[in-house]
Amino acid sequence: MTTGRSKTACITFGIASALWSRRAIGELIRTECDVVLAVRTVGEYLRRWGYTAKKPARHAKKQDPEEVRQWLEHTYPALKGRARKERAEIHWCDETGIVADHCSGYGYARKGQRATMEVPDPHVGINMVSSITNEGMLRFMTYPGAMTGERFVVFLSRLLRTTTGKIFLIVDRLKVHQSSVVTEWVAAHADRLELFELPRRAPERNPDEYLNNDVKRAVTEGGAPDSKPALRAKLQHVMRKLGRLPKHVVSYFLQPCVLYAAATC
Repeated sequence: MTTGRSKTACITFGIASALWSRRAIGELIRTECDVVLAVRTVGEYLRRWGYTAKKPARHAKKQDPEEVRQWLEHTYPALKGRARKERAEIHWCDETGIVADHCSGYGYARKGQRATMEVPDPHVGINMVSSITNEGMLRFMTYPGAMTGERFVVFLSRLLRTTTGKIFLIVDRLKVHQSSVVTEWVAAHADRLELFELPRRAPERNPDEYLNNDVKRAVTEGGAPDSKPALRAKLQHVMRKLGRLPKHVVSYFLQPCVLYAAATC
C-alpha cells in the first residue's frame, strides 16, 4: 500500500470509501487476507508502519494534470520573468462567501453529548473579493449578492489606485472574469493591468484560497455575528487586521501546493 492512492486505490480494490480510513483498510485486509482486525488494531499497525491520520486535501476529479504541469513549469515562471522585467506586482485574486454559521474545527463536549454552536436565524452571509502578493500586500472589497462584471471592475479600479506600477492579476476561470465589461475595461487599462488565468479546477494552486479559509474561521471566533451588518463589520475588522500583518499574509504562500509562488531572494 502506498500513500497518495486514496480514493482511486479504494475503488481499485472494491472498497466503498473515499479515503484510506482504518475501517477501509480493515475491510481490504479482510477481503485480501481473510483476517478480521479491530479498528483500533488497524490503527496501531498503521502507526507502526509510519502512517498518520491527516485532514485530506481537496482535489478536483476532473482536473487536468498536464494543464497544471504547464502552469507550474512554464506559464507561471514566464509570467514571473515578465513581472521582474516590467517591475509589475503579481497579485493573486479570489472571490468567496462568508457566512456567520461557518464551523471549520472541533469543539469539546462531555462523552455522549454533542458539541453545539449557536448560529443566527435566518442564515446570514456576505461576499468578498480579495487579492494578495507574496510580499504581504492584501486588498479586499465586500459586496452583496453575486459577483458581476461591473463589481469586478470596481475592485480592479480600486486595486490600481493602490500602486503606480503595473499589476499582473492571477484569477480563476469564473465566467465573470471573461465577461465583455471586464474584457473591455482590462483592454483599456492594458498599460496598468493584465489578467492571467489559473489552470481549470485547481483552486489549491491559488494562495488566496488559504486566506479565505483563515478568514472564515476568524470571523466566527468570539461568537457568530447575528446580522449582516455585524458580519460585514467583523469581516472588515479581520481583513484590516490581516492587512497590517504582512508576514502572516506571506505565510499563505508557504503551503505545499502554492510554494512555487512564494517570494524568492
